[in-house]
Amino acid sequence: MAEHTKIVKVFLAASRGSDIPALLELLAPDVIRTVDPILVAPGASTVIRGAAEVADETWQFTTRA
Repeated sequence: MAEHTKIVKVFLAASRGSDIPALLELLAPDVIRTVDPILVAPGASTVIRGAAEVADETWQFTTRA
């Protein structure tokens, strides 16, 4: 559980700081992000594949907040 908490903290810090290189280091190259359709814009994909794509989308979400 401690390792999980550490990873979440690093992910949140990198996301909030727009630290794309840190996100890319943290994420597996073949990561798959899924999201409930109600949380994204109509027509937006609910599945994103690949570390670069997930990091970019994460950065986009944080810049809208």
